[in-house]
Amino acid sequence: MKKYTLLLIGILFVFSCNQSSKDKNNDTNDDSPIEYTQEQKIALAKEVMNLIPAGEEHQIFKTITGTWKFKAKVKSPDGTDVFIGEGITKNKMILGDRFLHSESVDDNEKQLAVGLMILGFNRQTNFYEVTLYSDGGTYNVSSKGIVQKQESKQIIETKGSRFDTILKVDEDYEVSIDFISESYYTITLRFKDIYSSSTFSEVLIEYKRTDEKV
Repeated sequence: MKKYTLLLIGILFVFSCNQSSKDKNNDTNDDSPIEYTQEQKIALAKEVMNLIPAGEEHQIFKTITGTWKFKAKVKSPDGTDVFIGEGITKNKMILGDRFLHSESVDDNEKQLAVGLMILGFNRQTNFYEVTLYSDGGTYNVSSKGIVQKQESKQIIETKGSRFDTILKVDEDYEVSIDFISESYYTITLRFKDIYSSSTFSEVLIEYKRTDEKV
């Protein structure tokens, strides 16, 4: 099945190359044909297919698969810590071990921290990409960045921005995933205060393992 999937991707890629050449001709009004040679098509198709399987960059995700107990708190710009929830997070690898699917359910009465995180690595841009969804409808934030190595641990540091349709302002934010050990990791979300150009409000989520990796 996998062989046929890769073959299909290769065929679609070759078709896109031909279509791109035709579009380029139309845009430039140049009647001379611009086409890839058969050797170029094969080489490019192989290059695309080499990006499909999971690689070394994805191995870091596997260290946090399994079931975790989390606690979340907010650190406001004035330094005050406010507890906002705790619950269970279940992490698993999906789509050929190329993405981490992380789903959290708050087990207190307020249900404030129900959410979904998708973590992946984009080989076309060489950036790690994080997308966070909450249970507030279609609300989500996306960010991208690189992995930093600090002593014996690794941290994925990402940045993003979005337009808040309610407040009518652009928001900048940072998402950091700190892989401290196989039994403990943290996620820190920093949202820039819209009333200050340098102050961030911070959400810290701590995770402690409750089972073995899966």
